[in-house]
Amino acid sequence: MTNEVSIKLDLPATHQFLNVLGACIARMLESVASELAQEKYNLELAAHELCANIVDHSYAGDVGSIAITLTLQNQDATRRLIIETRDTGARAFDPTRVADPQLDVLQMRGRGVWLITQLMDEVMYRARAGATWCQTPGAGWQKQIAAPANENFWRVSKSF
Repeated sequence: MTNEVSIKLDLPATHQFLNVLGACIARMLESVASELAQEKYNLELAAHELCANIVDHSYAGDVGSIAITLTLQNQDATRRLIIETRDTGARAFDPTRVADPQLDVLQMRGRGVWLITQLMDEVMYRARAGATWCQTPGAGWQKQIAAPANENFWRVSKSF
């Protein structure tokens, strides 16, 4: 039997509201199991990095919002959190051009996308320009061409 709950948020594209996203994820996970401290932290971190990148890079100081859908699927002993974001920021990017960080070098920025791919099972990004990239564990980014859209779209998921 599958049990599914979704929460929709529409947050201003500023850092000051990202804590609302983390609080929603924490509460969703607490509703299914209280022993998920590490998973909760990892999922909150991945979601925060994803939205921080939208604020910093897609909008880059412009006014806008991030539409977020959190879906928690609970089927028998398997749980899965799906995070989807939509934004209308003018700046799309090619994730294959983001170099993996040098982990042995102190780096203040540039680890967000890498961290998201390490913490999540599936990562998909569709740029408003019409390209879609997907990544699964152990595989690099796979590029597909799609029709141009009026928004940038991320979908990341993790089973636990």
